Amino acid sequence: MNCSTGRNSLWSRISKKHGFVPEKIADNLTEEDAFKIEVETISRLSPLCNFTSGGEGISGYRHTEETKERLHKAHFQRKQSAEVIEKRTALLRGQKRSKEFCAAVSARKMGQNHTLETRQKMRISHIGLHKDSIAIEKTASWHRGKKRSGQARINMSEAQPKCRVVCAETGSEFASITEAAKWLNVNGYPKATRTGVWMALVGKHQKSYGYTWSRYESA
Repeated sequence: MNCSTGRNSLWSRISKKHGFVPEKIADNLTEEDAFKIEVETISRLSPLCNFTSGGEGISGYRHTEETKERLHKAHFQRKQSAEVIEKRTALLRGQKRSKEFCAAVSARKMGQNHTLETRQKMRISHIGLHKDSIAIEKTASWHRGKKRSGQARINMSEAQPKCRVVCAETGSEFASITEAAKWLNVNGYPKATRTGVWMALVGKHQKSYGYTWSRYESA
């Protein structure tokens, strides 16, 4: 637990000058008991850096929509200096999150869908960004050898934008690249994949599996 977060400016200035040593004075308390001990300790050791006498915690507090909107506007397009970013990166570098923490984050984000506006902003923010070879290798090594479940592959496929395609040689139209690949599977190309069709659609290959593919818009 990081004992230096959430402190007021006075505490930050004093601890920066003199340092601090955290000490646990009680454990396994109810919230009510913890607040009582907080009030008693502040009263006994004053003067301290506390701006209040303690005991006014509000567990489970949720900001109103108006407050969240005000906070969002205050931080929107706020640029942090390279020094601040590097300090935060150095603090987090090498830290391993517990499985419980990762599961909690995953559960909180599960089912969330970004709006079209948000996805567009995210896409624009990543244009022109290039990962260095070290970052690319880290990502590749994390995925290398992992076996995804059938449901995971289905979820990934459904998450991809649907692209309606047509085969120039046969005139056959398909509602998605996946449907085109399935058609190929039963028409002489059992190992055909949607990636092969996609390669022709984006111009990386002139043809895929002997056919010319292109997008089409339904009438």
